[in-house]
Amino acid sequence: MATLPLYLYNESLKGDTMRKELTILDLINFLETVAPNKIAFGWDNTGLLIGEENTVVKRVLLTVDVTVKVVDYAIEKGFDTILSHHPLFLQPLRKINDPLYMKIIRNRINVYTMHTNLDLVSEGVSRALADRLELTEIKVIPNTGVDSLLNEEEYTGEQLGLGLIGNLAKEMELKDFAIFVKERLGANFVKLWPAASRVDLKVSRIGVCGGNGSSLIDVVSPYVDVFVSSDFTYHKILESRIPLIDAGHFHTEFPIMKTLQEKIEKLSIEVEVYDPKLAEINKLIII
Repeated sequence: MATLPLYLYNESLKGDTMRKELTILDLINFLETVAPNKIAFGWDNTGLLIGEENTVVKRVLLTVDVTVKVVDYAIEKGFDTILSHHPLFLQPLRKINDPLYMKIIRNRINVYTMHTNLDLVSEGVSRALADRLELTEIKVIPNTGVDSLLNEEEYTGEQLGLGLIGNLAKEMELKDFAIFVKERLGANFVKLWPAASRVDLKVSRIGVCGGNGSSLIDVVSPYVDVFVSSDFTYHKILESRIPLIDAGHFHTEFPIMKTLQEKIEKLSIEVEVYDPKLAEINKLIII
């Protein structure tokens, strides 16, 4: 396990105790203890996407997406590092001439991404969502097939999973719970599919998955009263045997930003979460 770069000292300068400046490599070593890059899915692109490991880190901006608005904000406020959930780019680059990439490079901003590795760990994206919805007795959704994607010789740590199951402290009617989800996540709207149930169905056992959970509907169905996630496809909705609440990709993933902020602040550097009210997805108009 990577060592925590919290208190690195140089006592050789006139007998004084000096704190070592935190570098990108130090930050990477710390983040590896949160969500190791090696557990990310093979198609993913995580880690240091732009930057140099020996660069000093003083101000980190946390964001779900790296957009023009986010980069402009980082430049305006003097952030040297952007830590995102979604990768700035997924496919290998044959040319580096995108105006956004060039702006990042010219302003010497580091970009680091924690994506599917942060989805999979027990204190990751879905746990932050479950905590935001005040769930208790939280467990990993069984039989999601995640273990078959991992090299057991490379990873022997905690149980991994794409989604979680938990209980409400008090049962609620389905429609009221959908409203509760909307309010707790600060979403502009949520979509409720009641399946064969009535909207006054009492629910207490909840499944959650931050981001796209469409592939988990069949797996989670035997264990929960309702499943909260996003990006449910047309046929998946029609085929679902349980109620579904689509709370939006952004809003089901955003809660992890606060978790990361609390963790990184232990490094004694400035950390800010990009205001969700400024997120590009809020341009979406419901007519």
